[in-house]
Amino acid sequence: MMNWLQKCISIDTLKGDNQKKAFSADCVIMHGSFVKPKRRQNNENNENIVLQAVVESPLTSLELIKNTLAVARSTAGTILKRAKFKPYRDRASQGLQNGEEIRRAQFCHWFIEKHNENPNVLAKMLWSDESRFTYSGMFNRKNTIFWSDENPHIVRGIRQQVIWEFNVWIGVIDTHIIGPFFFNENLNSERCGFFLLLAITAIASEKVKVSIFYETHCPCSISFIKKQLYPNYFKLDDRLDVELIPYGNTKRTLLNGTTEFHCKKDATCRAMRIHACAAQYLTPPNITLHFLNCLMDTQYTQIDIIGCAMNFSFPLEDIQNCFSDGTSSILLDKFGNRTEKLPSAHIPAIAFNDEYDDRISQQARENFLVTVCSVFKDEVPSTCSFINSGFDGNVV
Repeated sequence: MMNWLQKCISIDTLKGDNQKKAFSADCVIMHGSFVKPKRRQNNENNENIVLQAVVESPLTSLELIKNTLAVARSTAGTILKRAKFKPYRDRASQGLQNGEEIRRAQFCHWFIEKHNENPNVLAKMLWSDESRFTYSGMFNRKNTIFWSDENPHIVRGIRQQVIWEFNVWIGVIDTHIIGPFFFNENLNSERCGFFLLLAITAIASEKVKVSIFYETHCPCSISFIKKQLYPNYFKLDDRLDVELIPYGNTKRTLLNGTTEFHCKKDATCRAMRIHACAAQYLTPPNITLHFLNCLMDTQYTQIDIIGCAMNFSFPLEDIQNCFSDGTSSILLDKFGNRTEKLPSAHIPAIAFNDEYDDRISQQARENFLVTVCSVFKDEVPSTCSFINSGFDGNVV
């Protein structure tokens, strides 16, 4: 059988409509097209050997395929692209020695257990890392140029006879950064213990525990949180341990073994549950305050809650589960026990270091920053120096 070109050329001797019909019918029957098909750049044999090479050795390169299989780089690339193969780059990761996989898995299980026991466990963990810096590393001349109208004949020394290097150690615990510390020697157990001691010393500064008893829809509570607690907390956040206790003047009754809560408005009880869940599950405390301060200006609708959560980029899943699975009622009941033990019914009430004094609480409601600064006994924060300057710390 003659090939496509010969067949179509022979038909060209026909004239008029007979030529068109014969040409069209014959070419469609043989090739499925009215036009001359393009010649395939890659024959079947090339496709098979290229695909086999990539399947057997995924780390091979187009250059290696060209040299070993005598297939052009562009041809090999086209074959792989047609077969839906794509070049992926690996991701560098620290190499593990024998047994390290098991120890890492054990640590993960231990951490999950500790986090279930205490959601704030991350704030009590010291994270550290060390690195060595040296100028005897590799130098890539392709990434360095020097623009000039004439050749400056630059010479760069890249291999030093005397190697210069040093080590750096840094640690992070909660909101504290420990270091960095620079040293020439290697990091051994003795130096590691020294850095741990420094970390403990750094975070051992006196902290004041502040317990806030409040009600979500109480005007006095809203004013205190927005004008006193929220703006001043961030001036002393590393020296304060803030505990939020939403309950206020809520009442409760026990009916058929179930505790029911009664507020002046149903919306108040719902908002109180949301605050209780946020106080329990949001960490660190500054995120909790950001979220609750945002909610104070809303009607606590679903859109309001999601909007405040998105403003500070944290997931709502824990709070939503807490609100719907009954945990919020347990938390509110616990907060009710503590609130009802207060000797005063004035809300908001502020206690320092688990001790409530009605006079100090009243002062804190009026000027939180001045009051909390007066509670520090040993190392007074530098922020409190404003007391001697005459500034009262109030936010209007």
